[in-house]
Amino acid sequence: MTLAAGRPLRFASNEINLDAGILFAVMLAAHIFVASSVALYSFFPSSYDEIAHISFIKAMADAPVLFPHYGDYRLLDPKDLSLWTSEPNYLAHPSLYYLFMAPLWSLTGGNVLALRFADVFLSSLGLALTAVAGTKLIEAPRTKLLFILLVFCFPKNPVIGGIVSNDNFVLIAAGLFFWGCASERHRTLFLCLGLILAGWTKLTALVGLGAAAGFLVLYSTLHDREPLFRRTHLALAFATLLGFVPYAVYWLRTGHLLYVPQNSFWVLPADQRPDLNIFTFASVFFWRIADKFPAVDRMMNDTLPLALLVLVSLAALASQGEEKARRVAMSFLFALAVFVPIHFFYAWQTFLTAGQTIDAQPRYYNELWPGFALALALACTTIDRKKLPLATIAVVILCLLPTAAGLLIFTPPVSQPSSTGRS
Repeated sequence: MTLAAGRPLRFASNEINLDAGILFAVMLAAHIFVASSVALYSFFPSSYDEIAHISFIKAMADAPVLFPHYGDYRLLDPKDLSLWTSEPNYLAHPSLYYLFMAPLWSLTGGNVLALRFADVFLSSLGLALTAVAGTKLIEAPRTKLLFILLVFCFPKNPVIGGIVSNDNFVLIAAGLFFWGCASERHRTLFLCLGLILAGWTKLTALVGLGAAAGFLVLYSTLHDREPLFRRTHLALAFATLLGFVPYAVYWLRTGHLLYVPQNSFWVLPADQRPDLNIFTFASVFFWRIADKFPAVDRMMNDTLPLALLVLVSLAALASQGEEKARRVAMSFLFALAVFVPIHFFYAWQTFLTAGQTIDAQPRYYNELWPGFALALALACTTIDRKKLPLATIAVVILCLLPTAAGLLIFTPPVSQPSSTGRS
């Protein structure tokens, strides 16, 4: 993989020389350092479902199966990983990530640190693929540099990158998809691989990347006057169907798309459920998305910064001279517009059935962040043009603050949450 060298960038009357390869190396090293620090020093188990993921890995190591029977699995005792508890495992993800990690579990005798460092590698590889793809996709050196910086700035990535979680497999899927967007050759192959891996990892990833792929097809059909039923389009549709196979199998078995856990902590008694209608639930949902967005939950109220980032990103629609990058950015903005209502509807149904409001998780958007970062980079170039880069500076601050500040104060909480709880 190669990175194009950045040419001198003119900011007002000053010139700043910065090579894209150097910035890439610095940002990748920073991610690896922070994720490795999390792997070594953060409390176990992490509240991001880590004990549930590890329990699933051990179950696959003991009896590997392509299509698990959800509900048959239990959670391990976090104090003794050789013991199973009576609590059902509430995860309902496809088996691929767990089958991938199962041999490492067996080889290391269930060493959690080994699993965590495997996830450091996965997250780093996914982000590296995406960042390099961006340098192939973007033409302007200034935009290229900003994208590299922003793509590493999704606040949850370095934190979750250091724990055992299939969210890190999602980063690989997003990297493959982005690589396909940037490739001249084998474009369809990488796009399809990204969609299939997304589906076999997490339904949210398939929905996000599938929506982006759908817009790319629609754009080429309408803007380039290409026929709808091209070989490329049919291949993407087939890849999406392959990604949906794990959910279709469960649907055929049970009549339900997703497994609904029955853990004691999951389904709240009626008298303990908050009294919310759909409008008050919406305010809770979006406030929690903003509240959880920083690297450390509840570190800061990020509602205004997130709203400003979304507004700034829309300027990418008017960007000039970056047609290829603009098309990809637009596809991800479209996917975001599709994903948010679906996520909200799913969270609302969870509240109606279980009384829970915990599905407002910004980490579900990690597969969409690269495209959003691309939109922000294009938007900043459009707004600033050759003037003092005020928009660029503002966006960098708004993205770095919830990422870097949270990591600087990263310490285990005083009172650790229940090992079977979700954050």
